[in-house]
Amino acid sequence: MLNTAEEIPIVAIDTRYWHVGTKIFDAISPHAKIIKLGLGMLHTHGHGTTLFGHTCGRARHAGIKVLVDSKINDVPNTLSDAVNGIEWMGSWGFTYHLRNNPQAIRSIMTSRKNTLSFGVSVLSSMSVRQCRKEFGDSPKNIVARDTRRVVHHGGGAIVSSGHENDIIREQRGGSSLIVANVGVYPDGTPVSPGQKRVVTPTRAIRSGADYLIVGRSVTRAPDPAYAFLKIVEEVAKAKATLSMT
Repeated sequence: MLNTAEEIPIVAIDTRYWHVGTKIFDAISPHAKIIKLGLGMLHTHGHGTTLFGHTCGRARHAGIKVLVDSKINDVPNTLSDAVNGIEWMGSWGFTYHLRNNPQAIRSIMTSRKNTLSFGVSVLSSMSVRQCRKEFGDSPKNIVARDTRRVVHHGGGAIVSSGHENDIIREQRGGSSLIVANVGVYPDGTPVSPGQKRVVTPTRAIRSGADYLIVGRSVTRAPDPAYAFLKIVEEVAKAKATLSMT
């Protein structure tokens, strides 16, 4: 993908506190091009609406794209209704679980018209040991299978840790599958205790990421706008290095 450095970081605003969500949005909205809104926002009410709806409206007004982190997982008919609702909101994209059965994933793909679908694979919060214990296999093997599944069903994008980018590149073949990495932290940034397999923006870009979903490294920073722009700067440098190889 030919995204500019400013279009690659997706800022994750994952909070159920009205004042926190609006403060983060105010800080990053002059710079960010895409934001990710988590489900906690759906249950935060104020001023006659939800924080989710309020932030979606502000984002549209500011020309910022919205990725709805819905991680939908249900029966086919319900999933179809969910996708229609997400599209009605004017969202740029949404997430769904790749643990859905094939019929459910087909329902998601046939229902979407104007949005990008991001299939969620093994996230950065799961260690290799945990993955083997819960799913009976390594993250690399699971992500390889998930990549083939997304390509087979015509999905637009896959979400995973940057540790599996090489596997995704191998398995997506000639498709235009988009790669979005989570667990992205610049060097020197405190890593959340729940994160097990993290990468830097530089490593993610050099190994094939199209988008970086960044959360606490920006939203918990003393100056979120500055933290975001530093990531953009690092992304730009990594992209420049790639163009010279």
